[in-house]
Amino acid sequence: MTTANAYPVTQTIRTIGILGGGQLGMMLAEAAMPLGYQCVFLEDNPECPASLYGRVFHSDQLEDFIAAADVFTLEFENTPTSTVEQLVSLSKSGSKQGMFPPLIALDIAQDRLKEKQMFNTLDIATVPFMEVNSEAELKHACKELGLPIVLKTSRGGYDGKGQFVIKQDSDIKTAWLDLKDAVNGKGSLTPTPAPLIAEGFINFSREVSIIAARAQNGQVRCYDLVENHHHNGILAKTQAPAVGTSHLFQQATDAITKVMNHLDYVGVMALELFVTKDARGHNAILANEIAPRVHNSGHWSIEGAITSQFENHIRAVVNLPLGDTDNVHPAIMVNVLGQYPDISAVLNIDGAHYHSYHKAERDDRKIAHITLMPNDVTDLEPAMAKLVAILPNKVGLDKEYAIVDTQPSKADVDTKSNPKNSAQNSVQNDATADELDTKDSQTGSLNTPPSKSEKAKKIMQIWVDADSVPLIAKDLIIKTAERTKTMTIFVANQPIKLRKSPLLVMTVVPSGFDKADDYIVEQIQAGDLAITSDIPLANDILDKGGMVLTTRGVVYDKNNIKQKLNMRDFMDTMRGTGVLELQEMSGQKPYGDRDKKSLC
Repeated sequence: MTTANAYPVTQTIRTIGILGGGQLGMMLAEAAMPLGYQCVFLEDNPECPASLYGRVFHSDQLEDFIAAADVFTLEFENTPTSTVEQLVSLSKSGSKQGMFPPLIALDIAQDRLKEKQMFNTLDIATVPFMEVNSEAELKHACKELGLPIVLKTSRGGYDGKGQFVIKQDSDIKTAWLDLKDAVNGKGSLTPTPAPLIAEGFINFSREVSIIAARAQNGQVRCYDLVENHHHNGILAKTQAPAVGTSHLFQQATDAITKVMNHLDYVGVMALELFVTKDARGHNAILANEIAPRVHNSGHWSIEGAITSQFENHIRAVVNLPLGDTDNVHPAIMVNVLGQYPDISAVLNIDGAHYHSYHKAERDDRKIAHITLMPNDVTDLEPAMAKLVAILPNKVGLDKEYAIVDTQPSKADVDTKSNPKNSAQNSVQNDATADELDTKDSQTGSLNTPPSKSEKAKKIMQIWVDADSVPLIAKDLIIKTAERTKTMTIFVANQPIKLRKSPLLVMTVVPSGFDKADDYIVEQIQAGDLAITSDIPLANDILDKGGMVLTTRGVVYDKNNIKQKLNMRDFMDTMRGTGVLELQEMSGQKPYGDRDKKSLC
């Protein structure tokens, strides 16, 4: 008979001690329980969120906490290092089975200056920065970095606290007076004396983050890049995956892997990044900071990934194999701040997953999160608009999403009560997209619906050479992208109007010969699909392991591209020598129904 707290005889770790008892500790305990592990917590608030899942020890009961656990981890990087040092010492003596992450990770994460210096040592790009210990040094930093700058405490402060934006010279004295106590360890900002850090402003297009787990054997598994939106310095929304970032994924994984290996890290880590432009005008990433713990921007992974960040952290801590980090479906996570929404109204939105932290309401306090993951990805934006409409604190999202009527319409009710109506409307509205989805075998099947195992692999993206794509073909591509839930990036020298969708991205490159082609070749990944009629571009894409389809439905591959290149060169030679007359050089015929059917 199985009883509570019974364990396999081979299981040497039974209880995980977590430093901290907030919502992160709570969700770690939720993930540990199905794996057969209990958690206890070191937390001074006896009614903390984690208290629902295990015993809470006050910091005065440290010895009892240590005795109750076999291995240790944390949920908050500002945990006192003295406590961590004691747990590390016990682990080295063999009386306990480890403290993860390692002390050095905590030391660096608690000091922004050390953190930036570590990035530079590892050849990971950052914003320009300077150390500041006095008002004179602050004035020098403003002169060297140029205004505006952000002045921060190098220790303490989070969610926008301990920062001052200096926009003009007259702000310098105010900023210094506001933050100077941190240099001497006075005031409420930080008890540990530490320099301030001045960071130069950069032009960035968006903020993204990557989360990874590292096992005790050194294996690293990374989650998709996600895009983060903040409101008053606090994370408001995370979109997973970040649209149009497959070309940045390798840079991000290389960076976080370097950091984790450098620190001999065990567990889950987040790396916050800025997306900006390099000297050539191409997208690049700059490291902002690490979080040596599970992270708010990874909460979507509970429903949206094969293995959540919380489960993978537990797996790493107890030395189990890491789980698959692939995204199973696009999702948006929204933080609930200050006041709870009507849970019935939230759950009336298809694809909504509600997570309460069981906290009392208080202005700007994180008290819950909601993950939206509707079955049809095209419903993601409408679902967000419905959610924003019912949030008491809209965290600035009402500026992005139009407020909608959250009551179901008569048409919605009719559709749900009679599925045939929905099916009929779908067939009528999406017949053209259906044709494109079922491209026949004679022209090469590139859009076969993926199996569940295929969906777990790298998500293919479509890159469109949009400078010359016919309008009809553009509309077909958009419909197919939305129907097949495929991220699609249009690249051109000038903007092309696209309807608002999390799946559609317009990238404008500088004017110039082959600039769009060069950008596509640089960013495309093996397994991605490009739509272009440019033969040299098609050849370059095939060399990178991509697939190519023309707007007229011709599939280019290694077997026919050389012939196409030779014919192109031959025709160019004939034109150059005058053998072909002008009327024979008039170009391709107009895009018609036959081309449309071939593309389909």
